[in-house]
Amino acid sequence: MVDISRYRADDRSAIEAMQRRAFGDARTEALQARWSWLYESNPQLAGGAPFIWVARVDGQVAGLFATIPVRLSVFGTEIDANWGSDVLVAPEQQGKGFGDALFRAWDSGTGAAIGLSLTDASHRLFQKLKWPYIGTLPRFAKPLSPGAITKFTRTERPLLERMALGWRRRGHASRRAAGTMERITRFDDRATRLWERVAPTFAFAARRDATYLNWRYADAPGAPYLAALLVQGGEAAGLVVYRHVDEDAGRATILVDFLADPSATDVMATMLAWVEGEARAKNADVLRAFASHAQFQAALRDAGLDDRPSTLRFVAKVNGCALPPDYYASTDRWHVTRGDSDGDR
Repeated sequence: MVDISRYRADDRSAIEAMQRRAFGDARTEALQARWSWLYESNPQLAGGAPFIWVARVDGQVAGLFATIPVRLSVFGTEIDANWGSDVLVAPEQQGKGFGDALFRAWDSGTGAAIGLSLTDASHRLFQKLKWPYIGTLPRFAKPLSPGAITKFTRTERPLLERMALGWRRRGHASRRAAGTMERITRFDDRATRLWERVAPTFAFAARRDATYLNWRYADAPGAPYLAALLVQGGEAAGLVVYRHVDEDAGRATILVDFLADPSATDVMATMLAWVEGEARAKNADVLRAFASHAQFQAALRDAGLDDRPSTLRFVAKVNGCALPPDYYASTDRWHVTRGDSDGDR
C-alpha cells in the first residue's frame, strides 16, 4: 500500500540509505551539509518538520519530494509557499507514478507551489499536470574584458562578437543615487525595513527580510556570497548579493540577488555600477544577472547588460489567495532572481 505524507524524524536514515543507492556514497556524503542547511535549518520551519513529502510502500520509504518553505508576497499579502527542490524515487520503485503523487501532495499542502531551474523530467510532469508555466527566467550579461571574446562559451559569443566590431554599446548615463555603498557580512533590521517598504509593489516575491537573507546567503555552506547595502540617511535604499566564480572559459561575476524600490532607477544604477566595479577589481570577464521584473530588467539594460538566452525554467501555482484573472499572463511585477529557490547551486 502506498502512502504519501510529511517527513518524520525517523525517516532520515531510510532517506540517506535511498540516496546512497541512487547516488553512491561519495555524492551522498557531499549532500549532507546542503541537506541540513536547506531543509532542516530553514527559518520558515519555526520548530516544525522539514517540508518534505515522503512516499512509503508498506511503511518503507520509497521516494521523496523536498521543498524549500518561504513566505510569498502577492501584492503585499503574504502566504506560505514552497519552492520545489529535490525529487528522488528509489531505483526499484521508478515508473510507478510516485512523482505525480508527490507533486500533487506538495500542491495540496502549500499556499503556493513554485519551481525554478526545473529538470527535464520535472518540466514534463508540470506540463502533464497543466500547471501555469511562466517561461524561463530572463538572463542578462555584460562583457567586461577584451579577452572575453576568446574566453567565453558559445552561449555568450554573439554578444561578445560585437565587442570585436568596435566594443559594445555603453549603458545609458543613469542618474546615480545619493548615499554610500556599505559592505556587509550579515544583514540587519535595515534589510527587513527595506523589504517591508517595497513588498507591496510586487505581484510575486519571496520575503527578503534579514532572517531569510542571512540564512540564504550568510549561512549557506561554503558561504561564497558577498553583499552590500546602499545606505541613505541610515536606512537601506537597496541591497545586492553577488559572487565571483572561475569557470572553464574565464571568470564571471554573478549578481545573485538584489532588492530596491523598482521605480528607484537611481538606486539600481548606483548598485549595478558598484557591482560592476567589484567585478572589474576581480578581473572578471563578464557580469551576469537574472531578473523577471520589467523595471529591474530596464535597469540592467541601462547598465549595459544585454538579454541572453536562459535555461532557468519557472513554474508557479498560487493557491493561498485570490488572484486577478490575468495574474499569470505577465511577470512584469514579479521579482524573481537567480538566488530564489536553490537556482544558484
